[in-house]
Amino acid sequence: LSGGQRQRGWTAVSVAPKTDIILHDDPTTYLGITHQLKILELVQELNTKHGTTIMMVLHDINQAIRSSDHLIAMKDGAIIKQGVTHEVLTNEILESVFN
Repeated sequence: LSGGQRQRGWTAVSVAPKTDIILHDDPTTYLGITHQLKILELVQELNTKHGTTIMMVLHDINQAIRSSDHLIAMKDGAIIKQGVTHEVLTNEILESVFN
């Protein structure tokens, strides 16, 4: 299996049973843009329609903005800021994380 096929398989396994919380470590890695968007839509649907709490590690800031209500910004393993997405994604925080 390709990396993308394995990633989609792990995502399917994680959402198959009814659970209150799903943890994902970069669920869109190795996927083309179409499959990335489908995974993020599925995750949002699980949250909004079924009340499932979703915790994801995302390295793509655009995906984080698009699919998150709350963010934790980290650098070198330390939490820089956590909170509502628009409070975390400020120029000051982005500069401290990425510089």
